[in-house]
Amino acid sequence: MAEFVVKRFSDGAWSDESSPGDNPQEMMERAKAAGYRRKSLLAGEGDVHLTYIEMGPGFTVEPHSHNAREVIHILDGGLTPAGGGDELGAGDSLVIPAGYVYGFTCGRDGVKFLIFRPSAAGIDHVGAGSS
Repeated sequence: MAEFVVKRFSDGAWSDESSPGDNPQEMMERAKAAGYRRKSLLAGEGDVHLTYIEMGPGFTVEPHSHNAREVIHILDGGLTPAGGGDELGAGDSLVIPAGYVYGFTCGRDGVKFLIFRPSAAGIDHVGAGSS
């Protein structure tokens, strides 16, 4: 029988971004300077990965893809997907297929969002030569 899991936001630690992991160091330094921070809320419990992320105003997330599908659900602020279109705001969601290349620019108030994934995901930075 499956186990009932409770994870409280206040119990989780903010990620230590001193090591960029799969991300280029320069990009992580720019992101942190622009107010980036994240907290893993679920790391496989219930077969779900859930991450809370904050990004500052005007920060641009360069084109990249992941090897797992994801849902981005905006809690506060907004973002505009690369290539134009309307800014998405609180309550809006994006469903991004595995392997799909995307990026976005944070709105004038920054953005706070959740990322849902069915599994841990690697990242491929388009043109950055890393995966």
